Amino acid sequence: MAETMTETMTKHHPFGPSVLYRRDLCPGSYKAELNLPELPGTKAAAFGTKMHEGIATWIQKGALEQTYTQEEMEFLNKMFSMYKRIASEYEYLWTRTEEPLKFIDMNGALLFSGTADVVMNNNSDCITIIDWKTGFQMVPQAKDNHQGAAYALAAMQTFQKTKCRVIFYNPAIDQFTECVFSNWKVLYEEIAEIITKAQAEDAPRVCGERQCQYCKAARHGTCPTLRASLTDLSMQKERPYSLDDLTDQQLSQLLDQCRAAAPLIEEIDKKVRERITANGICGQYKLKERAGARKIENILEAYQKTGLNSEEFLACCSVSVLPLEKAFVAHLKEKKKKIKSEEAKAIFNEVLGDTIVKKEPTKMLVRIEQKELLSA
Repeated sequence: MAETMTETMTKHHPFGPSVLYRRDLCPGSYKAELNLPELPGTKAAAFGTKMHEGIATWIQKGALEQTYTQEEMEFLNKMFSMYKRIASEYEYLWTRTEEPLKFIDMNGALLFSGTADVVMNNNSDCITIIDWKTGFQMVPQAKDNHQGAAYALAAMQTFQKTKCRVIFYNPAIDQFTECVFSNWKVLYEEIAEIITKAQAEDAPRVCGERQCQYCKAARHGTCPTLRASLTDLSMQKERPYSLDDLTDQQLSQLLDQCRAAAPLIEEIDKKVRERITANGICGQYKLKERAGARKIENILEAYQKTGLNSEEFLACCSVSVLPLEKAFVAHLKEKKKKIKSEEAKAIFNEVLGDTIVKKEPTKMLVRIEQKELLSA
């Protein structure tokens, strides 16, 4: 069932913690992805990698070693503040970042391996893991999260603990969820069952937004089930209906069917752009340049050149909160040497809180997990 101990842990394990949910939702994805080339990285993936590397450096060395943009610093500040909050709860013996973990099954074979973002050990029977998320999608609650369960199982075995606290934190949407796992036998049985089903000869392929999003077979266009789903979708014109006539279940299934195709559409778009760049056109498509957004970076120079008075000019301006807060904190710490950053930030919020306007919260569609549906 599992791979041998000699398999290297440096490559992505086909049943690593971060892909278990895909194997559970679509058991056939394991064989569908075998021998397919890796997909090129995306901007979102590059951003996530940069944030993970940055927070790991900050935690281990106490400072950042490169310059980051305003958006990146906002993420890193939130991540570091969360780490400090968790670190202050107990007297931890050590903290490690990018920690390799593995689980060895009853037969001495490697069941899976992965890398935990942060591992914190205190003088108790519980080990703590933090997993950072940087996308704009909510992850399942920690108690129902396959990735968290796998990290917990591997950490309990690796560090000889009876419990593992797993925390997921996403600064992009301020999502925080945690769970303390303890019954390693149940975790092992659940994960082993997922892997066994995925390795079966007749493992079914099931299309869906979550499982198709990062699937190599979906993005390379080699999954016959996804192709069949697209064909079925294109044939809907032969069965005309109004969306208003669909039941809630039919409407949600149609949305899921459309969203499952999004990764393939994204890859097709990239390929078309590549061919246009190389050849000028691709079929009936060409690239058209659109003017970029305008921005004034030197505010003082702009003020001096406009001839507007200060009140007129300031009425046209808004200020990004993060750099202003950073400048305020630095100024206050220069005046009061012993003040801590958190205290300075609290003063900033007290002084300027009523001038800060928050944007309207946005609402996103999130999938109701099967357990929630059964208990509803």
